[in-house]
Amino acid sequence: MDNKRILIIEPFYSGSHKQWIDGLIQHVIPYATLLSLPGKFWKWRMEAGAWKLAEMYRDLEKEYDLILCSDMLNLPLFVSLAQINRDKTKLVLYMHENQLTYPWNETDQDLHLQRDRHYGFINLMSCYLADQIFFNSAYHKSIFLAAIDPFLKVFPDHVPIGTHERIKKKSDVLPIGLSLKKIIDIKNIPNKIPHILWNHRWEHDKNPKLFFESLYQVQKEAIDFRLILLGQNLTIQDPIFSKAQKILSSKIIHHGYVENYNKYVELLSLADYLPVTSHHDFFGISVVEAIAAGCTPILPRNLSYPEHLDPLLYPDIFYNNEDEFLSKLKKSIQSPAENKHLREEMSKYDWTNLEKKYSAVLK
Repeated sequence: MDNKRILIIEPFYSGSHKQWIDGLIQHVIPYATLLSLPGKFWKWRMEAGAWKLAEMYRDLEKEYDLILCSDMLNLPLFVSLAQINRDKTKLVLYMHENQLTYPWNETDQDLHLQRDRHYGFINLMSCYLADQIFFNSAYHKSIFLAAIDPFLKVFPDHVPIGTHERIKKKSDVLPIGLSLKKIIDIKNIPNKIPHILWNHRWEHDKNPKLFFESLYQVQKEAIDFRLILLGQNLTIQDPIFSKAQKILSSKIIHHGYVENYNKYVELLSLADYLPVTSHHDFFGISVVEAIAAGCTPILPRNLSYPEHLDPLLYPDIFYNNEDEFLSKLKKSIQSPAENKHLREEMSKYDWTNLEKKYSAVLK
């Protein structure tokens, strides 16, 4: 495959997007060319990142056999401005997330200005144009495809017939590759006082309200624990986290984002439990990393998590509602179970086990 000319385009080269691309280049296509923009101003990147990237593409003065881009690129706009020769260049779209089914934050100004369909439309048009689409989980693929027809029904006329089938035919699942060996190999020794972990973004879709209110109840019942709060705060400080910092101050042993990867892995290895309260997760890199580090998860039965661990094999770690979540959280803390074997299950996402699959699909 190394005789192919491959171009990777990423308008939001940060976080999980950067992590995935760096691993892809290191393990699968080291000869690929990368065009990217810094990972900030996500709405502006979706609106006009293609504009700048098309200029950068023209400066290369070269044609490529395959262009691989993420859902953050307005692919039709890029193809038009860059004047891509569709007879010579295949377009592959990787869907880390999508704006058709991403839950809106009620405080987002775009929602009140009734611009809540625009970014989903960009994703849909990119999928319509691409030659091949890969979703990071079967759950993600399923909910996106199911959302297409209801999304299009709100428009008045001239919606192309067969859009759902057109996109479905060229859609497949390709899990995110991760560098997990270092995390899996690190020792995880259970603590006498259980350590609870939060290592997600500090955002509304991760449902911090349920997470912290459950911990308040645990604290009220005099069940002892310690708390490790990791993850990026990408927006204005959420009052839920400020309140939790005050109420749980005696329990918190770390609070805030960690830039250093080794320090992040060290803190993961200190944790015993990962109670996940998310309303939404297309894949869940932070969840996979925590399990790989030896944390016992407590997971909602929906979303993408049953693809990581089979609920039939591990029924004790899955819950169906908020009451069951609190019950399983308290039971886990008070009656620890041996779940060291869970971390080995995450090795399926390590690049060493995904290299061949990626090489095959990129052919």
